[in-house]
Amino acid sequence: TIDILNRIPVDLNSLMYNNALFISKMFKKLGDIEKSKLYKEKAKSIKKNINKFFWVPEKCMWCDLIINTMGHVNNVYFSNFYPMIFGIKPPKKTYEEILHFHKRFFFKNKGGIPAGEKIEGVNEQWNHPNVWAPYNQMMIEFLLKIGQHKKALLLARKFFRSVLVAFKRDKVFYEKYNSEIVGKAGGSVEQKSQSGFGWTNGTVIYLIDQFGDKLIKSKRLKSKSTTK
Repeated sequence: TIDILNRIPVDLNSLMYNNALFISKMFKKLGDIEKSKLYKEKAKSIKKNINKFFWVPEKCMWCDLIINTMGHVNNVYFSNFYPMIFGIKPPKKTYEEILHFHKRFFFKNKGGIPAGEKIEGVNEQWNHPNVWAPYNQMMIEFLLKIGQHKKALLLARKFFRSVLVAFKRDKVFYEKYNSEIVGKAGGSVEQKSQSGFGWTNGTVIYLIDQFGDKLIKSKRLKSKSTTK
């Protein structure tokens, strides 16, 4: 079960930080400098507290805070890296050091980045081995922003290939995929993977627009993908 009353989530606080920055910029455009400064200060305060309360040096990542023990949830989830995605630099570490420390989680799965690391007995939607389009697009956009173009293309190819293999077989896009088996739809005890699917479609369009033919690494795959 999710202990929502005893946990302070790092991803939600990162979103609030990003929202405060956005509101500050909007007020500045509208000419309301006072409110722009107010929200900029709010963002600064949230950023400071994110690194103060969520950063776990030995894990080289931010983690949800458990209120009654002031400890952390130490499992690896993609949501732990929301601060990095939104431009918050960790204390005494670089983005590259985080990426290297967690290289297996980010870059070694065949079908893209899963929602979290493998945990025995856990089979929920937002856990391993499920791969979600928004998470992978967020990471790809972040990597491009910091100049890690090769890593961004690597992830783009992994996700695109899985979507392409599944589409050729089943003629649908899925809401989630499997990080271990290319082209396999994701799943959980909650529900089977739904077909459609808006955010997968959107991410595929983004990847094609961003990388074009570079997505097709294999000549064999390229030939198959262009066959009518």
